[in-house]
Parts: sequence; C-alpha cells; structure tokens
Amino acid sequence: MKRIISALLCAVLSCVCFVASAQIGYEVVMPKIQKIVQSTGDNVSLRKSPTTTAPRLMMVCVDETDNCCATWSDDHATKRRGYYSSPITAYKDQNFIVVDETPEWYCVLAPYGNVAYISKRFSKEVELTPVSRNDIHRVSAFGYEFSQKAWFTPGKYADYVAVNVSGFEKSGIMFGRIIDGFLVLSHQFNPSFSSNESSKRLSISRDRATIFYNPNLEYENHYMLDFTLLNESEISAILPYANVVAGKPSTYCEIVGLVNGELQLLAEISTEELPDNYKTLRKF
Repeated sequence: MKRIISALLCAVLSCVCFVASAQIGYEVVMPKIQKIVQSTGDNVSLRKSPTTTAPRLMMVCVDETDNCCATWSDDHATKRRGYYSSPITAYKDQNFIVVDETPEWYCVLAPYGNVAYISKRFSKEVELTPVSRNDIHRVSAFGYEFSQKAWFTPGKYADYVAVNVSGFEKSGIMFGRIIDGFLVLSHQFNPSFSSNESSKRLSISRDRATIFYNPNLEYENHYMLDFTLLNESEISAILPYANVVAGKPSTYCEIVGLVNGELQLLAEISTEELPDNYKTLRKF
C-alpha cells in the first residue's frame, strides 16, 4: 500500500530554471492559503467534517491491483466485495495547507486533492517564511525525492520557473512562479522533450508530441533541456504547449512552501472541484 501511495504522490525533480520577469497575462486558480499546520502524531485521522464521528478519508483499491482512489468511509465502495480499503491518515510532522478552521479543527488540503479536517489536538501551526529567489536558487529537495539545483534567467521571462521532472507518475517540464511567498507550479508541457543532434536549437515534431532540442542546450552532466540557454522567442514559442495562454487560467497547482527553513511540497491539487470560498483567481 505504501508503494502505491508513494507512486501516486512522488515525482523527482531533475532541474529547476528561472525563465521569466513581470506578469504577462497568465492566471491560476489556487487555494486561499491561511496558514500551514503540521501533524504532531502518527496515524491522525482526516475527517469529512469537524467532528470525531465524521467519516474518515480512505483509500479503496480493487483487489490485487493498483487501481485505487480516495473516498470517505461512508462510501459503499469501502465495503464492496472485490475491494479492499485502508485509512489515509496524517503522519508525524506532515504539513498541510489550511483553507479554513473552527475552534477545534483545521480544514486542510489533504492527499489526493481532498479537503479534510484535522483535529487541533493533534496538529500545530508552523513557521512559514516567504519563498524568495535565493531559496529557489539553493540546492534543495523541493519536497520531492532527491536534491535539485535551480537556475535564474534574465529578460522578459525572469521570475517564472521551469522544472524538469521525472518520476513514477510524471515526466516532462512544469512551469510556475512565486505567488504570495509560495512556489506555485501550475502548468505541465504535454509534449515530451528529446535530445536530437539534427535540431539546430529547438524543433517540434509534426504530430506536436515531441519538442526536440540540440544537445548543446542540455544542462551540464544531464540529458535534459536547460531553459536558461533558451532565448525569449524560443520560450514564447513552446509555452502554449504547456497551456500557458493569456486568459486561460490553470486549475492545477503544486505548491511548495518554505517551512522551518526547508522547501517542501505542501499540496498537489486540481482546484476545479474546490469550493469557491476556498479558492481564488491570481495573476500568474
């Protein structure tokens, strides 16, 4: 079960490159972040509503398969023949984004895109420092599996971030920027990227499924595209392939925050089904 959850949640960053400057008409629908809290114990229940009798967040899987989904314990699927289920709980020191609270509970962004409640008896507020360019630049795991290194690029696209990613469920390049002190990655390139010696610099396959780049554009000691070596027109030409289009807000977010001095992945969420009072449209 741990292997399944790891496969669903983890992605490995291979490189982070700053590629942009002033906001240029892009938008993202992101959660209204109130604060960050941390679980103070293991196996802390995540509830559907702010009461100890409310249904718990569960993982339900088809027997002997990796076909799983998150649901609540009052869902009939948790008791259906041919399925098995187990609670999705908070582990000690796990961090959560808070979008609302009651006197005794925090409403948080839980794993697998859910909104759930965690008791204040088993959680605490943690120090949150705004992410800066210097923080992104230093070597860090960014909340993923291995340590990464970041680069900055001047010009029209300074302040935007390109992230080469590869992992269990994800590969390619993501695009984002710092918003309200968080690194928000909200666009992923649909085409794959591939090194090709016949490309003078960048070229796109006829079926638009692959963006080819000359090996001279790879970053040192790796086989991935270094966005810092691209010029503004090249970046502009490929951004639409990540659905980075003015007037077309992204509804997907990976949010990285600086908690207790460490950059950590705090949430991966599609905001389409997030209640309106928990989300906001921001200039990207």
